[in-house]
Amino acid sequence: MPLPRLRPVLLAASVLLALVLGWLRHSGHFQFLELAARDLFLSLHPGTLTTPPPVTLVLISEADIQRLGNWPLTDAQLTGVLEQILAHHPRAVGLDIYRDLPVPPGTPSLNELLVRESRIIAIEKFPAPGSRGIAPPPALAGTPRVGFSDLVLDEGGMVRRGLLFQTHQGRTGYAFGLRLALKWLAERGIAPRADPDHPGWMRLGQTVIPPLQGNEGGYAMGPPGGYQILLDYRGGPLPFPRFDLATLKDAPSDALRDRIVILGVASESVKDYFATPFAQRDQASGILPGAAIHAHLARQLIDLAEGRDRPERYWNDEAELAWMVAWLVAGLLAGWWLTSTWEGLLVGLAGLALILAASWWAWLAHWWIPLVPGVLGWLVGFLAGAALAAVHRRREQRQLMALFGRQVSPEVARDIWARRHEILEQGRIAPRTLVATVLFTDLKGFTALSERMEARAFFQWLNDYLADFTDTIMAQGGVIDDFAGDGIKANFGVPFEHPGRERAEAAAAARCALALCSRLEALNRHHRARDLPEVAMRIGLHTGPVVAGTLGSAARMKYTTVGVNVNLAARLESLDMVPGPEQSPNRCRILVSGTTARLLALEFHLVYLGKFHLRGLEEPQEVWQIKGEKRPDRNVNRESPRQVRPKEGLKNSDLPRHRDVSAKSIAPSD
Repeated sequence: MPLPRLRPVLLAASVLLALVLGWLRHSGHFQFLELAARDLFLSLHPGTLTTPPPVTLVLISEADIQRLGNWPLTDAQLTGVLEQILAHHPRAVGLDIYRDLPVPPGTPSLNELLVRESRIIAIEKFPAPGSRGIAPPPALAGTPRVGFSDLVLDEGGMVRRGLLFQTHQGRTGYAFGLRLALKWLAERGIAPRADPDHPGWMRLGQTVIPPLQGNEGGYAMGPPGGYQILLDYRGGPLPFPRFDLATLKDAPSDALRDRIVILGVASESVKDYFATPFAQRDQASGILPGAAIHAHLARQLIDLAEGRDRPERYWNDEAELAWMVAWLVAGLLAGWWLTSTWEGLLVGLAGLALILAASWWAWLAHWWIPLVPGVLGWLVGFLAGAALAAVHRRREQRQLMALFGRQVSPEVARDIWARRHEILEQGRIAPRTLVATVLFTDLKGFTALSERMEARAFFQWLNDYLADFTDTIMAQGGVIDDFAGDGIKANFGVPFEHPGRERAEAAAAARCALALCSRLEALNRHHRARDLPEVAMRIGLHTGPVVAGTLGSAARMKYTTVGVNVNLAARLESLDMVPGPEQSPNRCRILVSGTTARLLALEFHLVYLGKFHLRGLEEPQEVWQIKGEKRPDRNVNRESPRQVRPKEGLKNSDLPRHRDVSAKSIAPSD
């Protein structure tokens, strides 16, 4: 389809599809797919740590609980473990075990240790509407050495975000991981402060850490509440040194010294496990104890503060929309122009691979570019483009078949359809000048036959005659142009240009004329058997430039040829200054022009009849009669008109010479 007609269709389709996809994106219908894609990216490449993480985990295992014989640990047992950890001189110790109630014996000793040792930070479960939460150890209540252990769960129970601050009834709580990171950073003089450009954002050391607004990357959830960031899980699921109570006593000093040590639980009987993005590929390694998730948050905040990491970046809504629309339009164009199934499949897969590669490269550069809108934009656009193209092709095919479906053979029809872009223009065959051989036929004795037959029987005979002769013309590659009562007009060499193949097209027309004469003989034999009048046929052939195209309105069009050379072929058919077809044994006369005769001389027997003034033409025209086809010779190219090799045209000297004679001096000759 020409671009002026293509643009409105694709523009309307692009706008409609963009509105639908944009609404689906921002209403959250793609969120679960987008989060799954991010999980896959993260599990494939979580990133590498430039320095070892400053966090060590001490996890109470199921074997530890079985060995001790009780759970929870008594206050005395917990005091002993904490003192063992403190003996290695860590910078901060996180107690990821609820201790809102005493577990005697040893409660006074534990309280004394918690008050005395400023490096210990305990947890609480922050109150929320409808929940009282879980209080911190009484000895630390109201102090800055308490952090909430609350984790943010996405649908499916996945932990992808970290919560830094939250507020309830005027009280602001700090996350457990944030408290530990701030404790570790305090010795380096790093403390949180408001960013001058964004007072509601936290600046930690060299980095501004913006909170999630709810529409970053693949999220479409609205304001998430609290101060949240995305967890990057850099280094993999568990990049931290780990010990249980049995191996803690043998831990080297540098495994805990000047580090954050988190004491937590990793036991089957104590359900403190959470799904992380790594569970997308490996369920076993992707389910982490809560202490490990707090460790990831603390490590991430420290790396951000010291400039070893940067917050994940996202496009704004306008850029995301432009990205989606770009792939939507690209898909529409690709689907529109590609017609081959294999080409479409390859281009479709290539587009998907390109989107995936772009999103992956962005992921490596710490950008979260939505993958699903681009993929859906490409696929929906590609399918919509292909569907629009299919509808348009069907319309074109109907138009072409309305013009040619009953005028040509199935083989020629397929050729016309395959090459339709060469000739079709706004639903019409674009007019063009072609060299064609035009054939006209007409019956003599038609009127007498109609008078001898009953009307219904006569029309049946006429239809059978036209159908038989039409099939004969189509079999030789002719394009039926028109029926005029008992007359037929056909063209050879249309609707495409065939430079250098004029001889082949003229030969096909001549063979067609001879075949029509043979069919006429069979028809007359049938008439004699039924005592009906015999009919005779006049055929005229001429080769030359014609104007070919469609005539008529959108409601009724026909494909035809016009021009002086068409008129010349018609005049040859109706020429009455030479013996008529009744004087031929087969009651058939084939007249051709001098131009056509020079193209046929090698393959057909021709008789020169002279020069005649034909009505509507100023110059007298040579007239020749075809008497038959020469016997096949190995040196004569007998290929079909659509396979013949180009040959040079013949000169007058190539033809047998006869003197110019008038019509009256010519005797009938077989």
